[in-house]
Amino acid sequence: SLCVCVEFACSLCVCVEFACSLCVCVEFACSLCVCVEFACSLCVCVEFACSLCVCVEFACSLCVCVEFACSLCVCVEFACSLCVCVEFACSLCVCVEFACSLCVCVEFACSLCVCVEFACSPCVCVCI
Repeated sequence: SLCVCVEFACSLCVCVEFACSLCVCVEFACSLCVCVEFACSLCVCVEFACSLCVCVEFACSLCVCVEFACSLCVCVEFACSLCVCVEFACSLCVCVEFACSLCVCVEFACSLCVCVEFACSPCVCVCI
C-alpha cells in the first residue's frame, strides 16, 4: 500500500511523489523524522504529542509532528486520522488508503491509488 524507496538522503522512506523525489524518512539525522524538503535535506524529529503527524510504524504509535493546520495531507494509516501536510493547493493527489478525504499532490498518471481534491477519480501513481 505504501511505497518504500531507497533513494536520495533517506536509506528508508515512504514515497509521496513520482520517483520518490519527495518522501518521508524513517532514518535520517534524528532517529525518526519527516522530510520537509527535496531529497530529505531537512527533517523534523519525533514528538509524541501533536495534532497532525506522519506515522512511522504500522500501529501508528510513533509519529512526527508537521503543523497543526493544513488543507491537504497524506494518510499513513487505515483509519486516516493521522497524516502529514504537504501543501494547501493542488489538482492531482493520491490516496494511500481505499477511502479518504484528504490527500497529497503527486505527478504523472498510472494505476495505483486515486484522488483529486476531495473526490477520488483520476488515477495517479505513488509506487508499483
